[in-house]
Amino acid sequence: SSSTRAKRSGKLPSGAKKCYGPEQGVAVGRGTDVTSCAFAGAVRDAYLREKPKGGKARLEVRSPVTKKNYSMSCTGAAVTRCTGGNDAVVVLY
Repeated sequence: SSSTRAKRSGKLPSGAKKCYGPEQGVAVGRGTDVTSCAFAGAVRDAYLREKPKGGKARLEVRSPVTKKNYSMSCTGAAVTRCTGGNDAVVVLY
């Protein structure tokens, strides 16, 4: 139900670089130069499949770039920050 899903800000958080516009109401950016937009998109897709409540999630995400799996930990509701892998930072907003 919509009561479990926080309203996304739609505004790119300061310090992040935009990767892709909204899919299912969630846009995605990268918070570090070592994070590829392809990986950021894969994290968003995994996050949307998980349908976490309150934004918290632990994800295993395959990088389309390195072809390896990485563990990502996500927190935050209106803006969700996922960190893990090799210093990867993905921002869902």
